[in-house]
Amino acid sequence: MPQINEEFAPRPQYAAMMSNPYIGVHQNSPLAPNSDIEQNQRKGITEWMLEIRQSKYFPFLIVGIVSLLIFILLRGRKKGGV
Repeated sequence: MPQINEEFAPRPQYAAMMSNPYIGVHQNSPLAPNSDIEQNQRKGITEWMLEIRQSKYFPFLIVGIVSLLIFILLRGRKKGGV
């Protein structure tokens, strides 16, 4: 059932996105689906880990975690020995 407003003043159809077969600002990539219906586009754990490992900050993250673990282990020994 249409709204009462639609009968008196129908909205114009916005067709700017539907009339152009290209996407993007430069209009150089054809509009196409990214995957088939059977394919899932959500990232899994392996994709997340691969993305993290390829990050430019990954070595700093590893050094920071190892330093923190060494600090915690050495601090625990000093408290236990006193």
